[in-house]
Amino acid sequence: MNRDIPWKIHRTWPGLFSFIIIGFMAGMFGLGAGWANVPVLKMKNNQQGASEEMILYARVLERGMYAGLILMFVTFFIYLFGIIDPLIPLEHIDSFWNQPVQDYLIQINNEFLGWDEPPLGWSWIKLLGFGDFLNFLPVALLSGITILCYLAIVPGMFQRKDHWMAGIAFAEALILLLAASGLLAVGH
Repeated sequence: MNRDIPWKIHRTWPGLFSFIIIGFMAGMFGLGAGWANVPVLKMKNNQQGASEEMILYARVLERGMYAGLILMFVTFFIYLFGIIDPLIPLEHIDSFWNQPVQDYLIQINNEFLGWDEPPLGWSWIKLLGFGDFLNFLPVALLSGITILCYLAIVPGMFQRKDHWMAGIAFAEALILLLAASGLLAVGH
């Protein structure tokens, strides 16, 4: 993409306000913000064609989505065919379906794990050796792809000396990372 694109700053305040609202929603509700940021980036860019950042964002999003989808099928088949043993045997799984999440976590901890605390937050990573928890990996990938999209577009924005938009995109990625880490947990 070695071409010059004439560009000037415009619609900065509506874009900034929109990104703040989107970041708040993404953090509060655990949503990836890619669904909302592409239209905001398009609002910011009044040209007919898509900007280099929009194209890069879309490429990273597409590749991440396909990788997550493929990984979802692979981990499901690993679980379905018993290639890796599940933590909860299949003959016991139906006894957990009617329980609230907290009761479920306490019971599987008592019956199968024996940890000091029930598995919460990112503790599922310790359980990736079990077929029934391996499918959390593609979900995490799909949930985090928006962060990778933002981080991919930041260097180009800095190269173009669009420091404000680069800062906003980096801040969005940081907010999503903090929300995913549990440091910005609200109401629990």
